[in-house]
Amino acid sequence: DKAAALKGGEAAAVSYPRRRFFLDLVTEAILFGTSTAMAYGLLALPLAEVLIRERDEVLASAIEGACWDVRKNQMTNKIERGEEHAGRLVAVLGMLHVNGVAKKLSVL
Repeated sequence: DKAAALKGGEAAAVSYPRRRFFLDLVTEAILFGTSTAMAYGLLALPLAEVLIRERDEVLASAIEGACWDVRKNQMTNKIERGEEHAGRLVAVLGMLHVNGVAKKLSVL
């Protein structure tokens, strides 16, 4: 009986460190995930906002310049050839840039 009880006790002693190791591993994973999410929220998102705003300015400036070129070509065609050519410009933007570029162009 003593040998069987001792064996059962040893099995329990062996399983406790394994269980504790697993719980420590899960706790570390949760803490790492939480700290990564916080770092992303505190650092990456504001940085991305700045980059998007700067890119919006570049895109809006390029679109404005292209509009002036279309207008200039329209006026040149009208004067030289006596024809009025309707100038069109198409700008394809990613979804993150549409609102920012529209705000910048609406001020012009």
